Amino acid sequence: MIAPRQLACHRRSVFRRTYRLLIFATFTFCAILLAQTSAQQPGGDKSGSAATTPEQDVQAAMKDAIARLKAGDVVGFIEFYAPVDELRQARRGRLGKSYERIRNPTAAANVINRLERASGVTPQINIAGFLATFTIPPPDEKSTDSLTGEPAPKISQEPLSGYPGSLAEALQAAVVDIQADRTEAMVDRLFPRGELGHPEAALRRNQLMVRLKQHPEMVKQMQSDLQAILRTQDVQRASGDTAAISMKGQLVSTGRGRQMRLPDKTFRFEKVEGFWRFKDSTSKLVETQTKMAAKAPPPLSEFGASDVVIMERFGDRWRFLEF
Repeated sequence: MIAPRQLACHRRSVFRRTYRLLIFATFTFCAILLAQTSAQQPGGDKSGSAATTPEQDVQAAMKDAIARLKAGDVVGFIEFYAPVDELRQARRGRLGKSYERIRNPTAAANVINRLERASGVTPQINIAGFLATFTIPPPDEKSTDSLTGEPAPKISQEPLSGYPGSLAEALQAAVVDIQADRTEAMVDRLFPRGELGHPEAALRRNQLMVRLKQHPEMVKQMQSDLQAILRTQDVQRASGDTAAISMKGQLVSTGRGRQMRLPDKTFRFEKVEGFWRFKDSTSKLVETQTKMAAKAPPPLSEFGASDVVIMERFGDRWRFLEF
């Protein structure tokens, strides 16, 4: 009969052998998995090939990252090349900045352009060999303007219909439309081309009509201003393609028997395709704004800083730290 002490020693011996076998099996499994995963990336399987330098490995990784973006392989790009912190977030179901930068074709095109410019320079590898820095040269103006791949929005030049006749006749017709609660018709026939042809004209027009309905005093003020213009001599003498009507500011009561004169007003008009409209002072501003919105931001070098892409090495694989 086995003594309890001998039985306990035997059990501990069996446990130690079983534990060692489990540790060995686990390491073997991890080694096989790492080899399979590394083989999916450039430089992952180097069997039978000549040894490569860190510069060659990181350039191969950069090339593969660009190829994945061009092919629309967002999942593969995030899995193999997104910063490691963002990869961890993605595996928890939280998509980071990398996904936001490549989630649509236009944004991805900007990233591809940036990485292609980075791939054309020799990376600086740190002494430890785990960081590669690509200093991107500043683009010329022509390439900067075309980074988005889309033309800048412009003011629409579609034909507009307005009020026929002289300036006085046009303003009188506008007053009639306002009095008949046809404010939308007055807006379409009298407002500047820059407003009606704005890239977001439909949205801006709807917002204006909502404001006018919420504040009917604004409509009454427009009617009052147009009627005051019609009483001036300048409107009758208006000729050519432009006109400017100035009116002295009215006196208004401020209480306690005091009065204050409002600022003078000047209304400017122009003929557009044979119809009188308020003068367009917004087209140039809108065109400048839309060009600036479509233009890529200036390179960091303009602010005295370096524009860089940085990759870091994990084992024999490279992924982005900053891009």
